Amino acid sequence: MHWGETKTWYGVPGEDADKFEEAIKSEAPELFEQQPALLYQLVTMMNPGRLQELGVKVVGCDQRPNEFVITWPKAYHCGFNHGINFNEAVNFALPDWLSQGKDCVLRYKQHAKQPVFSHNELLITITLFSDTIKTALWLKDSLAEMVQQETARRDRLRAEIPLLAESLVEEDCPEEQYQCCICKGFCYLSQMTCSCTKLVACIEHADQLCGCAKSKRTLRKRYSENQLEEILSAVEIRTSQPSNWLERLDGLLEVPRPSLKTMRTLLADGERISYPMPEVEHLRALVDRANAWVEKVAALGQRKSTGRRRKGRHDDNEELDRSPDALRALLQEVEKLAFDSPEIFQLRQVLHDIESFKQQADMILSTPDDDLHLEQCRTALILGQSINIDMPQIAALQTVVDRLLWFKKVDEDVDDRTLSLANVLELIGEAQACGVPADHITLVELRERQVTGQAWKDSVQRLFAQPKITVEDISALVEGQELVPTDIDTMRQLEVMKKTAQTWQASASALLSGNGTSNIAQRLLKQIKIASGPTSRLYFPEIGQLQAEMDFQAKWLAQIATLLGCQKPQVAATLSLLLQLAENGLDPEDDTPKEDWATCFCRGQPTDMMVKCDECAGSYHPKCVGLTVKQVDRPFTCEMCSTPYDPSRASVNALGGFADSNKWNFIIPPVEMETAGLITRLFVRYAKTVMDIANPRDKVDPCRDVKLIVHHLRKIYNIPLLFDAHDYETNTIVIFEHWLQRRWREAVEYAIAAPKRPAAPSGTSNRRTADAKYTRSRKPKFVLKESHEGELSCICSTPPFDHLLVVNCSRCRQGYHASCVHCPPEMMTLADSKWKCPCCTVRAGQHYSRNVELRVQMTGRLVLLSSRCVGSS
Repeated sequence: MHWGETKTWYGVPGEDADKFEEAIKSEAPELFEQQPALLYQLVTMMNPGRLQELGVKVVGCDQRPNEFVITWPKAYHCGFNHGINFNEAVNFALPDWLSQGKDCVLRYKQHAKQPVFSHNELLITITLFSDTIKTALWLKDSLAEMVQQETARRDRLRAEIPLLAESLVEEDCPEEQYQCCICKGFCYLSQMTCSCTKLVACIEHADQLCGCAKSKRTLRKRYSENQLEEILSAVEIRTSQPSNWLERLDGLLEVPRPSLKTMRTLLADGERISYPMPEVEHLRALVDRANAWVEKVAALGQRKSTGRRRKGRHDDNEELDRSPDALRALLQEVEKLAFDSPEIFQLRQVLHDIESFKQQADMILSTPDDDLHLEQCRTALILGQSINIDMPQIAALQTVVDRLLWFKKVDEDVDDRTLSLANVLELIGEAQACGVPADHITLVELRERQVTGQAWKDSVQRLFAQPKITVEDISALVEGQELVPTDIDTMRQLEVMKKTAQTWQASASALLSGNGTSNIAQRLLKQIKIASGPTSRLYFPEIGQLQAEMDFQAKWLAQIATLLGCQKPQVAATLSLLLQLAENGLDPEDDTPKEDWATCFCRGQPTDMMVKCDECAGSYHPKCVGLTVKQVDRPFTCEMCSTPYDPSRASVNALGGFADSNKWNFIIPPVEMETAGLITRLFVRYAKTVMDIANPRDKVDPCRDVKLIVHHLRKIYNIPLLFDAHDYETNTIVIFEHWLQRRWREAVEYAIAAPKRPAAPSGTSNRRTADAKYTRSRKPKFVLKESHEGELSCICSTPPFDHLLVVNCSRCRQGYHASCVHCPPEMMTLADSKWKCPCCTVRAGQHYSRNVELRVQMTGRLVLLSSRCVGSS
């Protein structure tokens, strides 16, 4: 590298180095006698022209900026600058420099000149840190020479000094420990040392190290002979790999048709050798071409893909030529490539099988269908398909086999009774696909069945399009169709519809006959309503009747909900609560006040802590009247005394109207109607108890018992119903709470005025005044009309106030008002009551009742019956 002014160079080539040294020594012999290494000191110059005269070749050149000058080994050079410039020099060596470097080391030792580095250490270092074959090839000779010379030197030294002490130091020492003190050369592999000095000497100058006896000296080795041989052996093995591989290649090429497997193995071994060999590329080209041929043959042997290919995925096998001509072309190609593999034999075998199949297929295709055997044709087809080659005979043979299979299927497997329309269409399609003649008798019959089945299917579609579908219409399409090729799914749908319709119709008929509840009817109607498709259009009259019955119930439920002041879904719960309150408040055992019975609204037993009303003197539980323990001692007036009855409450008389089966003639009575009837009967029974106490008609003596009146008021006060009844005699509504409160006030006023009233004369009743006129009660007379079995036909002309309480005779089933025939209360509450009407009792010659006297007079077809209730006034 150069920069600046020009520099002129003069040089002597390495081939004339000896001539140059002899010439310069002849010109100045005295200088070389004084300094033998004068040429290495760079202080002596000689005229180039004089050198040329002495026969030395001298060359020159001018170096300018950006130009390079290279000097070769053993070449001498000098020069001068034409001005200011800048030069940079660098030493480098190529692989073939090693022999020249070895000569340089020997020349330096001759003149005791210190070399730049150790030549032997350089060889060892390159060997250990570069394991390439290229490095081993140019290093092998120099390394072998080094090992041979080192071994020879050590053997000579051991011969000169028997029992020589030796040591092996496997770690590198400082540089001065490898430099001979005599010749200044590096003795890296072995040195002679002595305990008397730190200096070392090479083996050649071992006797000049010191004046000590030779037996005191030690041969110090960096590597032993075995280690040097191992290093050399590793290099030689590396260098022999290319030659060994080439020998194997020559042996392979001597075979006329070498095995492809052997060629692949040899190629793999050659590719693992990291050394350029053109023979590897040639072998690779041959193996690649052979592999491509084998892949084609292997692809022909693979089954063609019959499944659905993924979207966007390309299959090379689909574009592969599978014709017999392509196989013959492959066989011709492999003959030129001249290699051996199992695929070649397989290809020849496939071609042989193709010819055999063609002969067999041509024979079958030329034979009529009636003379063919299915198994023989199928075997030939399987043989052709197994070859996996495209041949027109395969498709033609497949058609023949399909046709024979179709004939066998129709003759053996098809049953006219189970043949569906889909099966008929499928058989016709298969016949067309396999080439069955159109005039074949079996195909003609199948087409006739197709027409019949399609007509049935059209009839079903017309039925499904009708607004109303009856069971009779469905039965016409289901029954008697055994030989008609119907659609299986449609037939199953029709059968399900028919079964569903019959089930619904039977359920509706049972409900309309009285066998069932309203909940069952509602579930049935809901099931019919949510039906979809043609099932939703099923029609039969029972459904309409059932729907009308449910609408009638809905009307009843809406009106009773309005009466009770609640929503329709809450009617059942409200009636159940009212029934519970009525049963608790109207308990027959609590009709008369008792000393050990509570007077509280809850009708429960008294406790230790009770609060007493200042007006009615009733005792109440503090919790029932909303008082705390601290409020018990305060003045207290109960709600009954402080708040009048609420006339806006639901009427018992109106509630009884909803329990009247004559007014509400249900086929399926609502569940709530029975609860309403129970509540009504409880109030009717209680009305008979308090009728004389309330005395709305003023027909009996007024009750003066305040405790009794308040007791009955307290029983009904907590029931949220207006206790009323229709008096048909006066055509008025009797509100019992109103009359009881009125009789209560009268009794209280009577009690207050009692001290002021004169005493009654002796012989008169305490219940009547002296001027009161005693009148004997008239005996009731009843006329029994003609018998009307199973109907309500009472003996009365005007319905009583408790007309809702009806009792039926267990013999004639005629109905009477319970109060008109003095029916015992216990007989009214029994579901299987054995009560007999007065007429049936008289006819049986029995007594009607202990408390009733009967007088009977027969007048033609009429029976006059008089009765008197024993104990009545």
